[in-house]
Amino acid sequence: MRSGWLLALASGPWMSCAKPESLDTALLPSPGAVDAVMTQTPPSTPTVAIEPFEPLTTDDLRWTFERLPEDRDGDLLSWSVLWAVDGTERLDYGDTVPADATALGQVWEVRVAVTDGVFTTDTALAVTVIGNTPPVASVVITPEAPTTLDRLRATPSGSDVDGDAFGYEILWLVDGSNSGLTGPDVPPDRTRAGESWSVVVTPVQAGEIGEEATATVRIQNSSPTVTELEIEPSDPLTTDTLTLQLEGDDADPNDVLQARYTWTVDGVVVGTESELDARHFVRGQEVGAAVALHDGTVRGPARYAEPVVIGNSEPAITGVVIEPSGPQPSDTVICRPEGWSDADDDPEAYTFAWTLNGDHGPTVDLWDLTTATVAANDVVACAVTPMDGYASGVALVAMETVRDPE
Repeated sequence: MRSGWLLALASGPWMSCAKPESLDTALLPSPGAVDAVMTQTPPSTPTVAIEPFEPLTTDDLRWTFERLPEDRDGDLLSWSVLWAVDGTERLDYGDTVPADATALGQVWEVRVAVTDGVFTTDTALAVTVIGNTPPVASVVITPEAPTTLDRLRATPSGSDVDGDAFGYEILWLVDGSNSGLTGPDVPPDRTRAGESWSVVVTPVQAGEIGEEATATVRIQNSSPTVTELEIEPSDPLTTDTLTLQLEGDDADPNDVLQARYTWTVDGVVVGTESELDARHFVRGQEVGAAVALHDGTVRGPARYAEPVVIGNSEPAITGVVIEPSGPQPSDTVICRPEGWSDADDDPEAYTFAWTLNGDHGPTVDLWDLTTATVAANDVVACAVTPMDGYASGVALVAMETVRDPE
């Protein structure tokens, strides 16, 4: 036997454990045993194997008996073990070769010989080749809690203990079925609320396929949003009822949206209906509005309209009367407005404008016709404009025809 072989003694009841000074002397019969050689029978030759059967670079190598040696004489058996890699003996390993001592493609063999102290069996041989360890992958999907507005992105990562380059195959599943998507992203228009999306990532390396890695997210309901919001009319008066012009959007097409309204006057909430009537505000106050949409599951963010300032309402009159009716050239006529109204309760005020046959006259409510050249059949007119100190209302006109003096 070659020096440097390792002696391993089984711990079973039919074997003993003792390490000799050298395998050459250990496998020779003792001096007193020579006379017994003629009656001694040799042990049977065992068979051995290396485990695991197809080792990878991450596996420890272990040798084991496939068929145990037998000795009909009941002699104590011992055996020697020698490992070799790519034809080079390795004297530093016994029952096990650690994984970090192996490399991809190496050919490892183990040789085992058994002796009963007199006879030595033929050497049992086992050989194996170190295979490639497939790459290992993991994957995450972002965002972790996506809505139908989000783009899903798979980010794979991995490692290879052999230091080899590798890539990935990607497949997206929706509710467990093949979506047909094989890239890193899922666009938002492919998802629906409540769906379960999974990505399956397989590391691939020169024909070697590693173990699949998966990640799963559930698509959350998207919040509806108000995209446009305006108060109408944009220049309201104290007599106007305010309404809202709004547009909304929801990425979940089957949702039924409901609007939640909030009206404020000078920052104080005054209404929650779709309209705000004039009894809630007066001239000069600022009116604001906010709307949020609810899709039956979640309420979206509120959108605020550009506030409006309530303007002055114009005063109005219902008519104008010239007294006396059918004036004579010698009369003093009076212009009387009727039916004053002002939504802002402003004090009553007017401007007057007289004309005689279309020519301008006084601008007060009285006109002494004797101060002008007036004849029968001339037409006297008075235009009255209501005023509230902020704006002018619509002017109304009264006319009378001068009659012959009596």
